[in-house]
Amino acid sequence: MENSQPTPRSRSRRLPRQAHFAATLGAAALGVAALAIMGGAASATGAGKAGTKATTAAKVAVDQVTVAKYGKVLVDQKGLALYYNTANKPMHFACTGDCLTAWPPLVLAKGQTAALAGTGVTGLGTVRGPSGVQVTWQGKALYTFVGDTKGTVMGQGIGHIWFVAQLSAAAAKAPAPTTKAATVGATSSTTAPPMTAPPTTAPSTTSSWG
Repeated sequence: MENSQPTPRSRSRRLPRQAHFAATLGAAALGVAALAIMGGAASATGAGKAGTKATTAAKVAVDQVTVAKYGKVLVDQKGLALYYNTANKPMHFACTGDCLTAWPPLVLAKGQTAALAGTGVTGLGTVRGPSGVQVTWQGKALYTFVGDTKGTVMGQGIGHIWFVAQLSAAAAKAPAPTTKAATVGATSSTTAPPMTAPPTTAPSTTSSWG
């Protein structure tokens, strides 16, 4: 009966194949690990960019737009018109509690120290209000109105204390001149347009908030 055990020579022939197979598996495993690390880094970078965009989007900003009938008015980062309350006095806020539901205050985002100002917007500041650090314009605390949408000004004059933050009034259009018909024995004449009062801005108060 012959001995079926492999000879030393046959063992030496098999070892290179086994070593090559093990090396191949090792290389594949390293490749998978490298891809996983790279994928994780890419995901982290993407998350970082998304976080940066979210933080930027949350920044409070004040810009100006032109609205029919009101001229240039201030708006927040959402495009909503900004108002001030003439009943507010230094060291005293007239709008508190339920009032803040109808008139949300323009409060800085967490970590923000000042509102971003659009082109041509000046006079911005801050004051400590009932809801946090509130943005001011020319010393007046700013609010939005719950009844507004982008491009509308529905809160003007409410309660005779709420007024839109108006940079310039809308230009008044003079009526077209009218000509009287000529009559016998009279000369024709042209009637000049009636005088109109210059546009006025909403009343304002300047306060030095503490």
